[in-house]
Order: sequence, then C-alpha cells, then structure tokens
Amino acid sequence: MSSSTSNEVYIFSGLGADERVFCNIDFKDKKPHYIQWILPEKEDTLETYATRLIEQIKTPSPHLIGLSFGGMMAIEVSKQIEVQSVTIISSVKTKKELPLSFKIMGSTGLYKLIPVWVFKQTNFLMYWLFGVSDKEEVKLIRNIIKETNSVYLKWAIHEILNWKHTDVHESIKHIHGTKDRVLPIHNIRNQVHKVSGGHMIVLNKPKEVSDIIHEFMKSSEI
Repeated sequence: MSSSTSNEVYIFSGLGADERVFCNIDFKDKKPHYIQWILPEKEDTLETYATRLIEQIKTPSPHLIGLSFGGMMAIEVSKQIEVQSVTIISSVKTKKELPLSFKIMGSTGLYKLIPVWVFKQTNFLMYWLFGVSDKEEVKLIRNIIKETNSVYLKWAIHEILNWKHTDVHESIKHIHGTKDRVLPIHNIRNQVHKVSGGHMIVLNKPKEVSDIIHEFMKSSEI
C-alpha cells in the first residue's frame, strides 16, 4: 500500500454490473472512476484479466473499491500495482470465505453442466438472493443481468468458483451485509464492518455504506 495520498478512486462493480449499482453512493471529496468490464481472452485467469484492467487506471496509488466479484478483482489488481487502499463490499477476501456450495461446484465442475442462460434468469428467487424488493432496484438488477455478456459471465463464474487467493492483507477493508444470501456473512473470517442488509447494500443502505467507505479511505491517508 502507498504512503502518499490520492483523491482518485477506481471502482469495480459486481459481476457484469456497471456504475448504475453505485448510483446512490456519495464519494464525498473523492473522484470516482468506473472500471469497464472487457471480454476475457480464451486463456485469461483472474490475474491476467486484472493486468488488462489495470490499463484503465491512470492515477498513481489510487483507492480501489470492489463490489462482490469486483472485490475479488480489486484484490487481484492491488497485488500488481501500488494502491492507497482497498475496500471490498459484499465480497470475499480469500477463497476460504466462499460458501460451501461454491466450493463444491468448483471442485466437482458441476457448474459446467448448467447452461449459461440459467444464470441470466430473473425471477423472485434471484431478487430474494440479492436482497432487493424496491421496484426500481428490481428493474435495475433485471436489466444488468440481461445485459451481461454470456461469454464474460461463463468465464467469470469459472474464475469465482476456482479462485486460489488465500492471503489476507491487513489493510483490506471489508463491508458486508448481515443478511447477505449470496455470500453469507458467517463465512467471513475477520476484518469486516457489518451493515444490516443483503447483498446489494450499495443500493439500499447507501448512506451507511458511503460513510464507511469515506472513513476507510480517510484512515488510509493518515
């Protein structure tokens, strides 16, 4: 991590998502830049994909924020460049924090038997998993899922289920919903700031999440 300060924050949205999921977040005095997901190349791993995303980062020692899958990607990026801070939201710090169901699917390869279109279905179960019920939130999640490129989605699911990262850097800050059904908080080991909410606390608990993010970034600059 860097000892210098930066006013720039680079944001990795969730799987297939974009800046719309951060529409309610107040970054206060920081200037947000949203990393754009790109199509993976055939042999891409999380590490090589992170290397290609780094081309979008133009600021020395930036703050990084990652939501869900984006949190994993922010961690991978932080292993390759000097950063001011890393904050992950509704995500995991290592493969050990993934749910047992994820680990089983990854080790057995069962997920390969599921057609990618199944993961793009939007229904009440999907909204329940994500913890959204507001009409506008449901509409946003539905649109994001439908717009997600199938090639990218299939690749990302494989990489999530087979993530090898095990080391937890003490400077990684973690915000997690106590009612997260996608990545249950009981799997999260340590270093976590709890927020009462589900997987999409960036949407439905924006004030609390914004204040914590600001606090984390400021503390890294002392």
